[in-house]
Amino acid sequence: MKRTIQNSDWCLPGSDQYRTCYTPSDIKFPLVLEWQTRHRGKLPMPLVGKGNTVYSVNGRGRVTAFDMSGAELWTSDSIKAGSLMSGPAIFRDRILVACSQALCCLSTKDGSLLWRAPNQSGEDLNLTELQRELEHDFGLGIQGCTQQDEVAVVSRLQYCRFLDLATGKLVRSARLGMDICGQYAIDTTDHENRLSLILHDIETLDEFAHTVPLPEDTYANVVGTSGVLCFSGADRTVCIESASGKVIWSVDQTELVLSSGLRLAIDDVSLYVKSEVVQCHDLRTGQLRWRLRHAEHGVYDSKYGLVVSPSYVYTRPTWYQLEAVDKEKGEPVGQMELPKDARYSSLRIIGNRLFVTDENWIYCFMGTE
Repeated sequence: MKRTIQNSDWCLPGSDQYRTCYTPSDIKFPLVLEWQTRHRGKLPMPLVGKGNTVYSVNGRGRVTAFDMSGAELWTSDSIKAGSLMSGPAIFRDRILVACSQALCCLSTKDGSLLWRAPNQSGEDLNLTELQRELEHDFGLGIQGCTQQDEVAVVSRLQYCRFLDLATGKLVRSARLGMDICGQYAIDTTDHENRLSLILHDIETLDEFAHTVPLPEDTYANVVGTSGVLCFSGADRTVCIESASGKVIWSVDQTELVLSSGLRLAIDDVSLYVKSEVVQCHDLRTGQLRWRLRHAEHGVYDSKYGLVVSPSYVYTRPTWYQLEAVDKEKGEPVGQMELPKDARYSSLRIIGNRLFVTDENWIYCFMGTE
């Protein structure tokens, strides 16, 4: 699965398959509110997009497609599979939504239901009765799609199931860990009283890199590009060579320790880390390039992540603010306030528009030339 940092499609909630949080579109401040629409039902999940179409799903499983003008293309209520668990995710011309009763697949053209794969609580595995009670086939969500068009979902007990994208039929399964980043399944284990990392190639299920010892409490978030994977935890950021598992660099982030952990974004030359400050590291060496504290409040709200474009780093200083930072200089170049009567989710850049949502509204902003 070849990585392309220029991919503008955010096929998973939050990013692409490598979790880069990268977009090839610069949105220049000041921003202009182009349109807003009230969503029918609360929006518990982030927006996803492909091309010039944006997709949303509410808590009852209603999926809606919008174009970049805000016009509603279609709405589908064909998902009737219990409470929403993860999604939507987009692969080729399919939309996947994981619910408590089934994984559902819709057409991107009109929202028609193409197939449902029921949750069988690990019936295909040799589990104990207690494990069966705990297991949910899609409990850790939709994680990606292979070159063979197999949708990868991870269960509560960290079994990865690969379902045929066209039919929903189970193709294979294996216990590979809790996360998938691009072509790598990521597992952690205690090795000689230290947290260790194991990578597997999801195409072959073979172990791709030998066990990689990591500092205590390191793995929480992962991003990847250009042959490297970067991990963060409560107190450290680590960059490894994905082909060998060799640690390229490791940076102590103890002074940034937060209960919510560190937020990551990446491009081909830098790794961006957000906690109460935003900082930029050289991707080859880990050297700190710049560090930014919020001019007004002194700290950033650590709950919200980052989005990186060719020229800017976009972030949320507070729940009601948006900010653009020059990613070469580490200096703010634009900021705006949102209405303070709503709580907003993390921002998304889809196509050449910036989107912010709260529970009931979708806001679409365009940049200035």
